[in-house]
Amino acid sequence: MAQAFLDSSLLIGLVFRHAGERAACRAALPVHGTAVCSRYVIFEVARGFLRNLIALHNYSLEFSSFADLHRAAHSGQQRFKPHRMHTWLGAFDDYFAALEAEDGYTSEALKLEEFRAKLRGWIRRGWRQMQTGFSSFNEIGCREDLPPPASRGDQRIDQRPASLRRNPQELEPTQIGQD
Repeated sequence: MAQAFLDSSLLIGLVFRHAGERAACRAALPVHGTAVCSRYVIFEVARGFLRNLIALHNYSLEFSSFADLHRAAHSGQQRFKPHRMHTWLGAFDDYFAALEAEDGYTSEALKLEEFRAKLRGWIRRGWRQMQTGFSSFNEIGCREDLPPPASRGDQRIDQRPASLRRNPQELEPTQIGQD
């Protein structure tokens, strides 16, 4: 049986992206093979891509309309953080791809709420799939202590261990990857 080693781009495509992107990534894998992923790649995706999705979700709470959030994602300040900006723009592309299947009018505020809900789902399911969806190995001894994304109770999502939070009075998170 053939094994396919997943790099970070393929892992992101299989786990986080819209249905068309997932299908294209699956087509690149051997038909009767197994997908194998290193713990380092999972760590890299969690500390890069997933962290940027969490930042977008938390940033979206600062806006009252989807158009304002979309404009802010294209703003000049994001250009200095190209990885973050492209992750955010990819999330918008995925959201727009999901909207194509739906019809009817939605207000800007409702679009923003739907977008936040999609982000929470992608974060929750993506984390769970990265942890359990593929055979993994850890030959180089990569860290195993990465906590799951958690809701802090104030609608924000956090993935930092309690020891790394700036403010010790921050609300204790509840895990969102276990529902």
